[in-house]
Amino acid sequence: MTPLRVVIASLTCSIACNGGPDPLAVVTPPAGLTYAYAAPSCAPWDGYAVSLVLRVDSLADSVSAIEGGTGAALQLAIYPRAAGGLVPGTYEWPANPDVAGGARCESGSCTALPRGAITIRRIGGDQSLEGSIVIWPASGAPVHGGFRAAWRPRQALCG
Repeated sequence: MTPLRVVIASLTCSIACNGGPDPLAVVTPPAGLTYAYAAPSCAPWDGYAVSLVLRVDSLADSVSAIEGGTGAALQLAIYPRAAGGLVPGTYEWPANPDVAGGARCESGSCTALPRGAITIRRIGGDQSLEGSIVIWPASGAPVHGGFRAAWRPRQALCG
């Protein structure tokens, strides 16, 4: 086999043998929740938090109250413990209730989600977040998908 064929065969096997691209790396939002926003928030103990909201409706650029409205939404919270704040990684609950939590909201009423995982893959220079979620509601099938959340700056006075 010529050296060029060895390289081509190696590349082909590398792609095919590894199953192709990581399916979680593809950003496909959970069904119906096509808009995602993130903003500073406060943890239950008044520490720093990041609010991540996946919504059915979009918000005007000037809106920083990303949790508002009556449309269906997943309201998720991450309570970063790293010295520098939020870092890429997976934040799960109930295994680690001090690092994340969430609720499913509709028509102005929210129901706590008993289990979930938020994976932050990338934090952009504009503070936007890219990642994926897997949420297990109390009943029904898990909700999963990717997100690209626009950062909405706002003042969060915690403590």
